[in-house]
Amino acid sequence: MDMLSVIITARNEVVLNQTVESVLSNAVEDVEVVVILDGYEPKEMVPLDSRVVVIHHKESQGQRQSINEGCRAARGKYMMKLDAHCAVAPWFDKVLKEDCEYEWTMVPRMYNLDVTTFTPKKHKRTDYMYISSPHHRKPFRAMYYGNYEGAVSKKPHSDKLIDDTMCCMGPGWFMHMDRFWEQGGCDEGHGGWGQQGIEVACKAWLSGGALKVNKKTWFAHWFRGGGVPEGFNSGFPYSMPGRNVERARKYSRKLWLGNKWNKQVRSFQWLVDKFDPPTWKKDYDVSVIIPSYKDPYLHKTIQSILDNFESDFEIIPVLDGYVPEERMPVDSRVKPLYLKNNVGMREAINAGVRVSLGKYIMRSDEHCMFCKGFDRLLLEDVKDGQIMTARRYYLDPIKWEVMEDKGYVDHEKLMIMSKKGYTKFASVRSKGLTKRHEDSLVDEMMAWQGSMWIMTRNWWDKVIKELQTDGYGPLYQDTTEMSFKTWKAGGKLMLSKKAWFAHKHRNFNRSHQYSHERATPEWMYAINKWYPMYQKVRKLWDV
Repeated sequence: MDMLSVIITARNEVVLNQTVESVLSNAVEDVEVVVILDGYEPKEMVPLDSRVVVIHHKESQGQRQSINEGCRAARGKYMMKLDAHCAVAPWFDKVLKEDCEYEWTMVPRMYNLDVTTFTPKKHKRTDYMYISSPHHRKPFRAMYYGNYEGAVSKKPHSDKLIDDTMCCMGPGWFMHMDRFWEQGGCDEGHGGWGQQGIEVACKAWLSGGALKVNKKTWFAHWFRGGGVPEGFNSGFPYSMPGRNVERARKYSRKLWLGNKWNKQVRSFQWLVDKFDPPTWKKDYDVSVIIPSYKDPYLHKTIQSILDNFESDFEIIPVLDGYVPEERMPVDSRVKPLYLKNNVGMREAINAGVRVSLGKYIMRSDEHCMFCKGFDRLLLEDVKDGQIMTARRYYLDPIKWEVMEDKGYVDHEKLMIMSKKGYTKFASVRSKGLTKRHEDSLVDEMMAWQGSMWIMTRNWWDKVIKELQTDGYGPLYQDTTEMSFKTWKAGGKLMLSKKAWFAHKHRNFNRSHQYSHERATPEWMYAINKWYPMYQKVRKLWDV
């Protein structure tokens, strides 16, 4: 008979023995219980039973690390992770083994546990959960379908005894042991604790499998919130410093929203599309990412977008390690993303893209003005496989008006510029290319300055993926990287003269101070990486 290994990680637990006894007394087939005492000595000895294996850590290693260690020591064909303060249903093991297909992860129906009687509170039942939007007040968390923000209206109602669920809480889940290891075990990059349910759900779904709730059996979990009976500890068993919790959540958002898990065959957007969960708005036309660091013109830029864009859009100002003195505009389309530390423009753009929901990704500098219908005019022409920009004027940010005497920029040429002791890729206004393409309103271009661009999300996900910080540094050469990646993948850079924007003129001060001396090795990195392709591009454009 195929064995089930129940993995119980324990840290400062008061009902560990009751949990072990519940598993042993309710299992009807071959079972072992692997208990990991993670840095503590229980007051009572773990039950002496040939089916119980105890692993003891002198120092706490963390819940994920302990689950992985328990699975390495386990002998079962199946594994079930169970918190050390849970009860299980009679025959739970037989039901789960019979019903769980190889590519599934299965969660029994969950009740709240009455810890005084060690029985389920039948009025406190959970079958379905979802993952909240990164813009929610509790961003990217495992959530109940409660009576708030329209969640209850989206709660699944099904008579199916085995059904799809987007997410789970994490205290109890079941799967084939080989499948657990195929998915890489528990990802210790999260740290020791936090986001377990989201990890379980995303691995199940994005690997091509499924997360299923099984209503034919149950487990009951002790939730300490809302009052604890006398004699029971109200604290959580694992230490949870706020910085560690936030680190786990940040890691989780970056991993799953960024589609960075190396074993996924589905995108995270696929999962959102499948479940249409509360707090997510699907399919904005455009997500406008504005990386910002202490720029006094950010609010005017946002207002210009609000006044002039005509599509269904969201604006994501990425506040790079600071909080503006002036309050962000109160508008549901403005969704500021606050970064705790200053990470630089490149990673700020990456962070904005990760939480965005648009079918198109647009980047704008934090000191830009836009023409009426700017987004609509670009969306008419931009195609997958293209990065598009628009005619660029120069902006006087103090007067907040176009500097008509400076003219405008259409076509630029890519060149290697040596100046004042440094060498770098640069885009330079080209009268020759502008003349050559003067009759075309939308045309291919060789180079652009980078303060504004738009592309499909698919092109970002498939080709750009993220702006690399290793080698390039935190700030510069983003257009160089995106241009060469696009050309390498067979795409094009495009210019639309139907729309225009104005970008702050260089005569006005920058909000960041980043010396040429510091940037020089980063500029050389880009040249060394892309020089062979640059030669081909110059020849192609005959410049």
